[in-house]
Amino acid sequence: MVDTPDTRAEGDEGTKESAFVRWYRRHKAEFNQKRKDRYRNDAAFRQRKLEADRQARAKAAESRPPAPAKWTRSEAKSKKKSRYLANKVIEVAGERTLLFSSGFLEDSAGISSQTIRQWHVRTVIPVATFTDQIGRRWYSDAYVRALTEAVRLGREASWTNDQLTKHVTDTLGQTGKVTTTS
Repeated sequence: MVDTPDTRAEGDEGTKESAFVRWYRRHKAEFNQKRKDRYRNDAAFRQRKLEADRQARAKAAESRPPAPAKWTRSEAKSKKKSRYLANKVIEVAGERTLLFSSGFLEDSAGISSQTIRQWHVRTVIPVATFTDQIGRRWYSDAYVRALTEAVRLGREASWTNDQLTKHVTDTLGQTGKVTTTS
């Protein structure tokens, strides 16, 4: 067989294209329309396809490793997920301060990043004490502890947003000032 443009797969200069691939490319629309019509009109065919799809999904789910429920700090480091639960140390007024990422705050408090953002927007909780140059929020240890405790107590007592705000601000004594870090 001569290697002509008609016998080569698209984008691959050295691979020959089979007769079936060429046939399928020419008849694809017609073939797919017949298959769709059969699925629509033949109940037995439709049931076989649906069952085959269920079995394929079940088989794929069996081979997939289970997702971790929640990462702890040590698990994150061991699994190279430390960016999710990152922390950094900065110097403020001559004192070294440990800051935690928003991912760490989410994990500790058991709430989503969307909830944290909405609470910032609606001033339910004070804004993050520190932001870096690209706008990521960083939280002090006291902030993480205060919010985690407030969320836990709030869930137990069904607090309103006002009660949550009062607890966090009383615990932190924050005025909402934001410091930019490098």
